Amino acid sequence: MATLTILHNERFALPMPYVVSINGRNVGIIRLRKFLIDNIPAGKYDVTIKCGVFLKGRELMVSGSMSIDIGEGEAKEVEFSDRDRIWNVLFDIDLVLWVVEFFVVLPSPWHLVYKIVSNGFFIVWLLRMWIIRRRYFMLKVSSVNSF
Repeated sequence: MATLTILHNERFALPMPYVVSINGRNVGIIRLRKFLIDNIPAGKYDVTIKCGVFLKGRELMVSGSMSIDIGEGEAKEVEFSDRDRIWNVLFDIDLVLWVVEFFVVLPSPWHLVYKIVSNGFFIVWLLRMWIIRRRYFMLKVSSVNSF
């Protein structure tokens, strides 16, 4: 039997629930940084990491998947991270500006410019998320010393 360990690569990420799916079947939920599948038979597996919500019976999820070959007595680690580091920083800046807007009123043309840029940025982000929704997570596999 073999061991498969799935690690979340984000250092400062909130503990969101990530669904782990192997060969199309959900096998567990990652709530922390590490998920261990012990005593898995040797073979080829399609590992998928998903995150999202269910809305009226439909899955609205972003995911990432990778095929992994595991030999007998082998230990593998799959490390995953998201592709949105720059977008997250831009959203944080926009969120701070949105909160500041409650206390400080921008002059006439700048308020309109801010609204157009902020809403346009959000529309571009939504379009990008729709395009990359099936390959949102980057997965990297590495071998660990055998037991």
